[in-house]
Amino acid sequence: MTQDTKNKLTDIVSKLMHPHKGILAADESNSSANKRFENFNIPQTEESRRKYRQTLFTAPNMEQYVSGVILYDETIRQMSDDGLLFRDILQDKDVLVGIKVDQGLVPFLSNSPEKNTQGLSGLNERLVEYKKMGATFTKWRSVFLIGKTTPSQALIKKNCEDLVAYARTVQKNEMVPILEPEILIEGSHDIEQSKHVMEKVFDILVAELHKASDVYQGGIILKTSMVIAGKDAKVQSSHDMVARHTVHVLRKKIPPQVGGVVFLSGGQSPDYALHNLDAIAKMGPHPWPVTFSFSRAIQQPALDVWGSSEGKDVEGTQKVFLERLSLNSLARQGRLEHHNGKINRNHVISLRIFFWITVLLFFIFVLILK
Repeated sequence: MTQDTKNKLTDIVSKLMHPHKGILAADESNSSANKRFENFNIPQTEESRRKYRQTLFTAPNMEQYVSGVILYDETIRQMSDDGLLFRDILQDKDVLVGIKVDQGLVPFLSNSPEKNTQGLSGLNERLVEYKKMGATFTKWRSVFLIGKTTPSQALIKKNCEDLVAYARTVQKNEMVPILEPEILIEGSHDIEQSKHVMEKVFDILVAELHKASDVYQGGIILKTSMVIAGKDAKVQSSHDMVARHTVHVLRKKIPPQVGGVVFLSGGQSPDYALHNLDAIAKMGPHPWPVTFSFSRAIQQPALDVWGSSEGKDVEGTQKVFLERLSLNSLARQGRLEHHNGKINRNHVISLRIFFWITVLLFFIFVLILK
């Protein structure tokens, strides 16, 4: 790889990892988007999906909080009501355009619940087209299910090999690859099991990256799960515990030369993901810049407004959307307590303690004077 290509990739990574911004994941497939619309009896059509995405991408000043948006194949081709391509609307806001380039999950083995990601065939041709459309970065998602016998060593190896093969092809096209090895939240596993699986996956992924001398690690971004207990676990993880486990694994396993680390929400509630991100940021500085790349954890509150109004309350939807972006912008800086001059519960407790200590010292001072 030439130094010129490395410089181009580094520049894209730097823009995406802006210290006050994050990456919006708007790459849900048509079927995933339709499932979300179904809850509101919204027509499950391309037009509904276009209207909803238009509401998000035209939100005033979203660029204050968003450095890049990951799009789906349908979305990168769609237009607003006034005939402007969504990708052009984003570029005019100085928001980088990204694109999901994998082609979904397929069974790894016929008798196993494990999934492998398809899409390496024809990848280069798709990248050439997407680059002409203005895309500067891409995403590929692999998934790992935690169970009694999963994930298997064979699946981890295959998924990691494919992630690196994808990264190689993307960088040859002078685009930045986001590698997303997602540890699924489904299951009753505890946080220690989650940590163990993530370490196994990262061991193999990093080994494959080190073997790939033609992949520039400073020109990739890792999109990772946080280390959390499964959604059906009896004991759920505190924000502090999530942060400590996540940071421990990342610092132990991920090379410092990697361009950046972004977090997926992966089924966490908007507020749980938000406070986990804030706790992780507060443990910095980290060897790499960290930020969010959430989908539902940002979009769901906005979708609730949009769906309940049958898509009519554009202003209300955009207001909620921008508020969630603003909160996550503060969280990625570890400054969530500064939102609108408000302070969170821990800071309230600290101030109350300070107040009563001050009162106690005052009375002691008065007694001494007497």
